[in-house]
Amino acid sequence: MIIRRDVIEQYARKHCVCPFELSLDAAYGADAVICDYNYLFDPRVSLKRLTGEHKRNTALLVDEAHNLIDRAREMYSAGLDKRNFLDIFSVRSKA
Repeated sequence: MIIRRDVIEQYARKHCVCPFELSLDAAYGADAVICDYNYLFDPRVSLKRLTGEHKRNTALLVDEAHNLIDRAREMYSAGLDKRNFLDIFSVRSKA
């Protein structure tokens, strides 16, 4: 059985659950998962449910793998916004 996005959305609405979380739960029991690679490598959005024994029993087709290097740099690179520091300084100066 193929579970497509529209099916996930339909059941999520029916049961008042988050479609994203429902899709992660469905992936846990799947034989094959086709997904963007950020679901596997991004530390904030990952298929952590597919670890250990379950990962060995699941085929993963990772889409957009040719962009992995650039997106990994984005995922693991820190960024600072000067405005946040200026806002803090401004608040402390007024106190």
